[in-house]
Amino acid sequence: LGQGGPRIKLDNVNGSITINHAADGRPLSPATNLLPQKSEGDDDGDDAEIEHDRAEARREAREAHREVERAQIEIQREAQRAAREALREHDDVIRETQREAARAVREQQREIRRAQIESQRAMREVARATTVITNNNNSMALVSRETKTFTVSGTPRVTLQTFDGPIIVRTWDKSEVTVNATKRASDERQQQGIRLSMNQNGAEISIIADFDKAYSQRITPNVTNISANVSLEVYVPRSTTLRAASGDGRLIIEGVHGNMDLRTGDGSIEVQNGRGHLNATTGDGRIRIINYDGQVETRTGDGSISLSGRFDQLSARTGDGSISLALPVGSRATIETDAEAIINDVGAVEEQTSQKRLRRWVIGGGGPVFRLHTGDGRIILRRADDER
Repeated sequence: LGQGGPRIKLDNVNGSITINHAADGRPLSPATNLLPQKSEGDDDGDDAEIEHDRAEARREAREAHREVERAQIEIQREAQRAAREALREHDDVIRETQREAARAVREQQREIRRAQIESQRAMREVARATTVITNNNNSMALVSRETKTFTVSGTPRVTLQTFDGPIIVRTWDKSEVTVNATKRASDERQQQGIRLSMNQNGAEISIIADFDKAYSQRITPNVTNISANVSLEVYVPRSTTLRAASGDGRLIIEGVHGNMDLRTGDGSIEVQNGRGHLNATTGDGRIRIINYDGQVETRTGDGSISLSGRFDQLSARTGDGSISLALPVGSRATIETDAEAIINDVGAVEEQTSQKRLRRWVIGGGGPVFRLHTGDGRIILRRADDER
C-alpha cells in the first residue's frame, strides 16, 4: 500500500480477506500485488496437472484393489495349506497311535512269553535244589556227600567247576575254604562215573566235578544220557578271587570281594553284596546283580538282567529279555542302548546320536558309559531304593 511500510500478515483458514479505507478523509493509496501474475495459459496447465493427479490416484486405487485381491487369494491358499497340514498331522497321529498300540501288544506278548520261560526255569531250578532229582524219568535216589576244608592266607584263588548242578558260594571271616560237595546219581554205575577232585596248591584251590563219559560208555554202550550231578556249597574268605562254572545249574554268590568269573550253560546267576570286577555269563537264564560295587559285564542268551549298585563300568547283553538298572540317588552315568522301549524313572535326559539305532541317555550330567543291549526287550532305569 502506498510506498510500503510495516509488514502486516493476514491469514484466514476458510473465508475471504477484505481491506477497507479508513474514514480519515485521506486519499486512497494505490495497492500493488507482489505475487507473480498468471498468464492465460496457466489455468490450462493446472487443469492438466489435476487430471494427471486424478489418473494417478485411479491407478493407485486399482493397484491397491489388486493388492487386496492378491492378499485375499494368498490368505485362502494359506488356509488351504494349513488345513492340508493339519490333516496330515492328524493322519500321522493316527498312524503313530496305531504303531504304539501294535508295539504295546507285541511287548505284552513278549512279556507273557518271558514270564512263561522264567517260570519254566524256576521250576527246573527248584527241581535241581531238591534232594531227589528226576532226570530222564529215573529218580536220583543215590546221594553221597564229601566235605573238605583248606587253610589259606591272604586272598585265595578258588576255582569251582561241575558238569551239572548248582554252585553256591558264601563268605565268612575265617581264613579257610570249606567245600560241601553233594553227588547224586540214578544208580550205582552212574554214581561211579562221577569224578570229584579237591586240591590246593598254595593260594590256589581247585574243586572239579566231572563225569567220566568213557566209563559211561563202557558200562552202558550207546547211551549218552547222564543221570547224575554234583552240587557245590562253598564258604570262602570275603576277599577271594573266584572262578565258578556249571555245565547246567544255577550260580549263587554272596558277599565276595574280588574278581569273579561266573559261567553256566543253562541256569540263573545271582550275585549279592559283591565288589570288584565281575564277569557273569549264562547260555539260558536270568541274571541278578544286587548291591554291587565295581565293574560288571553280564551276558545271557535268553533271560532278563537286573542290576543295582555303584558301577564304575557296566555292560549288559541279553538275546531276549528286559534289562533293569537301579542306581543310587546322585549317580552320574551315560546310558547307551539300542532298545526301542525305555522306562525312565530317574530323570535321564536323552541326547541325539549319529548312529541310527543307538540311543543315549544322560543321568546326573553324565559319567561312565553303561552299555545295555537287548535283542527283544525293554530297558528300565530306576532308583536303587525303588523296590518295584
